[in-house]
Amino acid sequence: MRAVLLPQRTPVGLLLAVALVCATPAARAVENIDVDLFRPQFTWSLSSIPNAEFSKDSECRTLAGGGCGGEYGATTGSLGANIPLGKTHIRTEGRVRAWQLLANVRFDGESADLTFLNESPRKLYDGGLNLAGLWLTEKSNLWLVSAGASYAEDTLTMFHPSLRFSALAVVAHPSSAKWTWLWGGAFTYQYGRALPLPLVGFLWKPSDRWLVASIVPITIRAAYTATEHLTVQFGAGVHGNAYRLSNNGLFPQEPDTVFFRYVELRLTGGIEYRVGPHLTLAAEGGVAGARHIVISENDRGTGDEIRVGSPEPAPVALVSARVTFGMNLLERMKSE
Repeated sequence: MRAVLLPQRTPVGLLLAVALVCATPAARAVENIDVDLFRPQFTWSLSSIPNAEFSKDSECRTLAGGGCGGEYGATTGSLGANIPLGKTHIRTEGRVRAWQLLANVRFDGESADLTFLNESPRKLYDGGLNLAGLWLTEKSNLWLVSAGASYAEDTLTMFHPSLRFSALAVVAHPSSAKWTWLWGGAFTYQYGRALPLPLVGFLWKPSDRWLVASIVPITIRAAYTATEHLTVQFGAGVHGNAYRLSNNGLFPQEPDTVFFRYVELRLTGGIEYRVGPHLTLAAEGGVAGARHIVISENDRGTGDEIRVGSPEPAPVALVSARVTFGMNLLERMKSE
């Protein structure tokens, strides 16, 4: 075992902290990328939001066979994996002390109950492949860069999917044992349309048990470590996407393919229980509010809306499981 000097001021749990900011328990972060790339792992989750009526409904053009009233609810299942691409590279000197490459793959299946659509509930699918790199510098800065391709389709458009680009770059700079500052940018569908976003945030560890983390304008979360195995979490975050839908005669005189775009704010609380060294279970509940749904001719949010609606707030529930293997970047350095 050779001696490896860790960069100074590397806060304990820095990798976990950045993961807490960027990855919600629903594993739906920037462009739906699970950014918890610091340890190889497999994840599974199931979330559900019951039907809620539209409180506002405008721009509703003629629907085949009906009017504009309706409800919206969804149940979503997700699978994901972070796979290391080669070994963790560690250096005893130089500006870069450690780096690692990983691949992130994911698949989500959603049953979306838009009651004004024919063939409702619609089966929606999204997923993607991203390549990510992690770099830890001699000044304790942790860099995360990720890019790849994804899709978001319904049952019929899945036969000819349209790939879309996704990217994320974030740097974490620890200024003290309690404070770490984050900044970067992303190209995301988090707000229900293709959108480049600047990212600014922080990690604050006021005590050994508390961690508060935020990246604006996506999420803020707080975690309290109650015991060695149990963590209580609270958070608020933006969730959204833009799916291609087969028109299938629903909207006369519109393109054969339209877009279902949604965005909502979720306020949640839950627990995470570490069963063993490799298995963690989690459950959370809360409310989805500030909800907005658009059926449009494109995914850019540049007009051409066919229908605009705002479902009432609704409860949201989620359960998940995470199986980890191997070590994260700091653990690998300490073991060398």
